Amino acid sequence: MNFLPSQSTPFSETINPQDFTLTATPPTVSIQTEHRSSMQLTLTSIGGFAAPITLTCGSPLPPYATCYLPAPVQLAANATTTFTFGLDTDGSPRFYGANRSPNLNRVALAALIPFTLLGFKRRRIGNLLACALFSILAVTLTACANTYPAHTPPGTYTVPITATGTATGSTIPTTHTLNITLTVTQ
Repeated sequence: MNFLPSQSTPFSETINPQDFTLTATPPTVSIQTEHRSSMQLTLTSIGGFAAPITLTCGSPLPPYATCYLPAPVQLAANATTTFTFGLDTDGSPRFYGANRSPNLNRVALAALIPFTLLGFKRRRIGNLLACALFSILAVTLTACANTYPAHTPPGTYTVPITATGTATGSTIPTTHTLNITLTVTQ
């Protein structure tokens, strides 16, 4: 086969890559030790990128820290999606806010129950011993031992958040990592 040479007019072709960005404004969070906080993160589609985005907290996380990210976030073509990212600096997530005060209240109430059962009758030593033993048992059963879970020590840490998604029509995943600066205070 023989082909003859040919000419055409020049033309421009622009190839827009399909991609996305992951941002936090600001990319820092300050949390008191044993507490939790949240911030807003934003995914933005570039060049028509559309896919579910899987989010993970990278490692290493600061000691005793836990992060909360949503299940895969659906990113529509040329759209922006905002979601909440949470961090907890307690060894038992949500311990401080959910359990610390109520446990102390239960212990106080449990310790008072035996005394209200006795009424105002004349007390004997046996009744007082029974009340004391019942109070000790009640405190023991509420698991109050004056020990709290470990927590993230004060300091400055980097928390990497990785976002991965595969655009429609592609077989190669796109991955971006955002580093959040976490400052833990006393």
